Amino acid sequence: MFNLNPSALILIIVVVILLSWIIYLQILTRSIIQKNERLFAEVKSGDVVQILNATLKELDSVNKKLIVLDKEQKSTDKLAKDGLHKLGIIRFNPFNDTGGDQSFSLGLLNHKNDGFVVTSIHGRDGDRIYAKPVAKGDSSYNLADEEKEVIKIAINVKSEG
Repeated sequence: MFNLNPSALILIIVVVILLSWIIYLQILTRSIIQKNERLFAEVKSGDVVQILNATLKELDSVNKKLIVLDKEQKSTDKLAKDGLHKLGIIRFNPFNDTGGDQSFSLGLLNHKNDGFVVTSIHGRDGDRIYAKPVAKGDSSYNLADEEKEVIKIAINVKSEG
């Protein structure tokens, strides 16, 4: 049918292989462009080096903000730990001749069990309020049984975090 010499046949085979290779590369390039569409859209509008430099500047800015946020988070964490977040409260009746549990002791402690106890004693002739400091779960002042109990309750509060 066709009478082709061997060198023409080799040339046709090479051309078919090269065309196949070009088609494969086109498909591969289109796939890469679709996956990186945002990047290529920016590249079309400017110089690649300028875009990379702008991206690096933006990344530096984000890193600086991250460092500031990290410092603020550590500061906030310290404030939260030092805050009075362990609470104990009981109501009681200190006198047999008065009705109801109208007196109370309130203990507020931080994570180191430092804080204070406030006690209000209600009687017929008025109310008395006492505040006593607490350090490491104890006070340098004499504590009533109710005050010791609220400190124990507050110490046993489980902190989240």
